[in-house]
Amino acid sequence: TPKSLAEFKSDMDANTGSVLYEKSARDKTYPASTTKIMTCILALEMCEDLYEVVNVGTGYDVRGSLMKFVNNEELRVIDLIYGTMMVSGNDAAYVLARHIAGSESAFASLMNQKAAEIGMENTHFVKSNGLHKDEHYSTAYDMALLGRYAMQNQAFRDVVGSEYFDVPPSEWDSDGYHLENSN
Repeated sequence: TPKSLAEFKSDMDANTGSVLYEKSARDKTYPASTTKIMTCILALEMCEDLYEVVNVGTGYDVRGSLMKFVNNEELRVIDLIYGTMMVSGNDAAYVLARHIAGSESAFASLMNQKAAEIGMENTHFVKSNGLHKDEHYSTAYDMALLGRYAMQNQAFRDVVGSEYFDVPPSEWDSDGYHLENSN
């Protein structure tokens, strides 16, 4: 049975991909919210207009960490990307998946395709946000590959390197959202 990702380690040189240190790095584990790295990078690569407005609809995940928007609120793709990464918004990740692929299962297929492209051989995604499912797993080594890949994207670096991001007010939220990076 996979354990928490915190029990495993794979330090990788970002430039060369050489493993500097590893501990149980190729043992399967549950990636939890680190899954959102894949969700974010796919959104950045697949959405041509990051300022496209998306109706969040209903039926998104409302467990764990959330951006906390309301049903049918209209937000931009970029707002959802920042909500996914800065506050680890399970709701925002789910809405991005549904927007990009039509359903979370279709998005998981895209995640698995991208994982295979970058050499993540012991990973299987089924959720865009990492909420627990037994069949949703990875390894520390594979997640190091994903992190290395994502950090090569300037837009991704801009998102994860931001201290805060302000989502403008909408008709549902007259104050907008002030998102702060907890990392």
